[in-house]
Amino acid sequence: MSGSIGKFRIIKTLPLFLGHGPADVISQIVQFDSGNLKISGWLYKPTDQADKKSTHSLDTKAIPGAAVICGHGGVGGIPAHYDVVFRRLAKAGWTVAAPSYRGEGGSDGEIEFAHGEVDDTLACMKAVGELPVVDPENIWLLGSSHGAMVSLLAAAKIFDTINTGGRYYKIKGVVSISGIYDICKWLDGVRKTDHLLMSDPFVRSLMKLNDQELQTRSAINVAGNIGIPVLLVHGESDMIVPHEQSIIMADALKSSGNNSCKLHIEPGSDHEFVWGPEREHARNTWAEIAKFIDQTTR
Repeated sequence: MSGSIGKFRIIKTLPLFLGHGPADVISQIVQFDSGNLKISGWLYKPTDQADKKSTHSLDTKAIPGAAVICGHGGVGGIPAHYDVVFRRLAKAGWTVAAPSYRGEGGSDGEIEFAHGEVDDTLACMKAVGELPVVDPENIWLLGSSHGAMVSLLAAAKIFDTINTGGRYYKIKGVVSISGIYDICKWLDGVRKTDHLLMSDPFVRSLMKLNDQELQTRSAINVAGNIGIPVLLVHGESDMIVPHEQSIIMADALKSSGNNSCKLHIEPGSDHEFVWGPEREHARNTWAEIAKFIDQTTR
């Protein structure tokens, strides 16, 4: 398969993950430009066939023209099991785009961890905003773990860009799940508790960064530049990123005057729990996400 959809170059069809999710959704592996880099990603075309019998909030019919840029967790590309959620969102009417950040999943460049990945997100958002089916005033960011960090930093960077005469498509709101928002505090916790992540080569590489490099990757430091609605989601039993990270981010946003920030801590839930959408805790949280989106778009 070849061709293009706007600024997205089509590479091939994206297969169903283990045969799960709506099969009638058109999904493709695509490529787009982020500066001089070619970034891979997944793109899902919206349908107008929301499951009216479903009681799951994930299947709630989207407002026409709605789009969501989904930032993935980890540093190994887009996890395959995200596909199930993306397909259901697309079937409900969302245009879904998920960039595989630089250095991951076939994308050019090197992993920078919540740094250059911000530019990849903004480039993807601009490409999505030019699609004829998308309302550029109704684009959302949804990020998980690493993607949560990137999504909030992207929201802050848009604020800076607009205020220096630049232009980006507007972000309607951000749903930020299981994120690290103060990396210094998180790494201190990993060291003090001798966490199992101490043996992870990537985490150890983060520990070698200087304080300034860590601070620029911490969304808590740019909370004052995030004036749009934000929903922070975290599992109370997250053993990878303690839920206190979302609490301190919510406090920073509210202290900066963001009165449209909301915090949802799901009891008994672990890291990135929302991607198993049929689990009880995930169903509860998708209901909170749908409520937040509905309230924001009224």
